[in-house]
Amino acid sequence: MSKKLTVALLLTICCSIHSNAQETTTNNLPSLFPQPQTWSFGAQLNQGQQLFSNPNIDGFSTSDYRLEAMFYADYRINEKSSLRTELFYTPTNSQAIGLNATYNYKIGERWELFGGAGVYVTDYAYDDSLFNDPDLNYRHFNATGILGVRYHANKDVFIDLRYTRDLLSPVTNTNAEFNPGASNSFTLGLGLKF
Repeated sequence: MSKKLTVALLLTICCSIHSNAQETTTNNLPSLFPQPQTWSFGAQLNQGQQLFSNPNIDGFSTSDYRLEAMFYADYRINEKSSLRTELFYTPTNSQAIGLNATYNYKIGERWELFGGAGVYVTDYAYDDSLFNDPDLNYRHFNATGILGVRYHANKDVFIDLRYTRDLLSPVTNTNAEFNPGASNSFTLGLGLKF
C-alpha cells in the first residue's frame, strides 16, 4: 500500500511538472545565457557623433566623437513592452555620468522602438579653444530626450541606434557670442545581456 501511494505521488508530481513545462512559451531565438522571466541585465557600448548648433550665429555648428559605456536593467511588462534603466559613462570630450529611463515596444520578433528621458552630470572640459571662452558659464547638470530603434540578433546580442538631444543649452548665459548651442547625439551601439 505504501509503495503504491509513493508511486502514485511521484507520478502526480512528474505529470504536474511536465504539464507546467509545456505551458511556458519560448522564443525561437537561441540563447547564450539563461534569462529570468521578468528582469534582464546587461552592458552596452555606443559610439557616434555629438553635434552642437549655435543659435546666435547662422550656420555655426561643430561636432565631436561620442563614446558611451552603460549597464542596464530591463523590466519586461508584457510580451510587447518593457521599461529600461541605463547607467552610463561618457569618457570622451566632456566626461559625463548619467541615468536614462526608456519605454521599449516590440514591433516584431527582433525589432524594438524606444523613447525616454535621462539626466547627466558633466564637467564640460572642451579641448576646442572656441568652447573655452571664460565668458561662458557651463551647466554641469542637464536632461535629455531619447528616441531609438533596437535590433535583436539573438536573445543575448542586440544593436542599438539612438538619437539623444539635450533639453537645456550647455551654458547658462544663452546670449553669449560663442554659445555652443544644444547637443544632439547620434550613436550606434552593441549590447549584451548577462
